[in-house]
Amino acid sequence: MKEIIIKDLSFSYKNKKVFSKVNLAIDDGAFVHILGPSGSGKSTFAKILVGILPFEGYICLNRTVLNKKNMASLHRRVAYVSENFYEDFLFRTVLEEIIYTLENMGYRKSDIAQHISSIVSLFHFEQDLNKNSNDLTLSKKAMVKLASVLICCPKILILDSLFSYMDFDDKKRAVRILKKYNKDKKLIILHITNNVEDILLGTDVLLLYHESCLFYCKKDEIYDHEKEFHSANVSLPFMVSLSKKLSYYSLVQSSILNQKEMVNVLWK
Repeated sequence: MKEIIIKDLSFSYKNKKVFSKVNLAIDDGAFVHILGPSGSGKSTFAKILVGILPFEGYICLNRTVLNKKNMASLHRRVAYVSENFYEDFLFRTVLEEIIYTLENMGYRKSDIAQHISSIVSLFHFEQDLNKNSNDLTLSKKAMVKLASVLICCPKILILDSLFSYMDFDDKKRAVRILKKYNKDKKLIILHITNNVEDILLGTDVLLLYHESCLFYCKKDEIYDHEKEFHSANVSLPFMVSLSKKLSYYSLVQSSILNQKEMVNVLWK
């Protein structure tokens, strides 16, 4: 089932056209990484989907049309972490920051306690709840912000470059948590990134060029679409590029995205 449907999306900043008659459909349970050169409209696209920017065309999210009438309903189902998330902390402690999301959405105190317990365990926040938010590293702030949006179990989650702020261990844990939500709760995840290697962490890829140009495919189909990546000025992930080079010498027959699998194939 298509959970995100976009038809004839157009948007301009003053006299600069960013999107022109864009059409796109994203399946339930997709984990999409969005890439493109600077100025291609990645962050603009995210802000349009959460109702921050006005647009022309038709957008349907989780079977609800995006318009002023439905904004309150959509805010309960579509969560967004901006690229400047670290400026959005409102409270002194980690616990207060996470609780606020639930209180703002009208959760009862008994339900809040249950949700807090679950998210703390999942994120390993046991030692961090009473820490001052100002004392956290940028990586840990990113994890807190992620926890504060996941705790309400949204249907669609839009992240703007969040992984780029995380250290190796936090990113690894964040990806594991997101994949769990994606699989178990069918959470649709859209993550904007400038790191082409992030593609291999999701299920789908969306390339933005300019105006009406975009390309959308499954992760496993990247191998056959080098031309589209080149047009978007985006390089292929290392494992995909390596697979293509090795295929020239008949050392592999198709794209191998897993490093361990690649080693096993080459050592046969």
